[in-house]
Amino acid sequence: IGDIDLYAMFTLDAVALTNMITTKTMRSVVEVVNKSYNTAMGGLIETEYSISQGSGVVIDISSGYAFVLTNYHVAEMTEGYSHQTIIVEDPWGNEYEAKVYKNKYTSLMAMDKSYDLAILYFKYNPSEEIVLDEIAIADDPEVGDYVVSLGSPNAQKNSITYGKALSYQELAPSEDGS
Repeated sequence: IGDIDLYAMFTLDAVALTNMITTKTMRSVVEVVNKSYNTAMGGLIETEYSISQGSGVVIDISSGYAFVLTNYHVAEMTEGYSHQTIIVEDPWGNEYEAKVYKNKYTSLMAMDKSYDLAILYFKYNPSEEIVLDEIAIADDPEVGDYVVSLGSPNAQKNSITYGKALSYQELAPSEDGS
């Protein structure tokens, strides 16, 4: 009998992973709808508006507030408009009015156009029957590692996409300190 080469092979169990994600992780994914608008007659009438939509993930819950990481292009006020309302909807359909986080010491908004990232926050009552969770974030993936993307693209709810990490880039603060 000659030498035998054995190779281990990993097979992704997508059904089991999807069940785990929908019962645990999906509680941290929210839908974000941003309405930029103008008004007339002392703010009584909306004259025109623009809506952007996307998703976000709850990254922290503290002191009665939930903090959400989303995209800059979802959270920015559309140019040419004077008012903005951001609504965050949790997986159970509860809606919360959110604001873009502002650093209390520098008054800089937690938004970065070059990385397409923004942080929102909203008042959250942890004693509510529905419980949001902070997402558990693993270490940086290695190229070739399996990854899962969760969100609400194009108004779809609770979309789950599987793939492999092709590359990643570390984030550094912008030159303006944001």
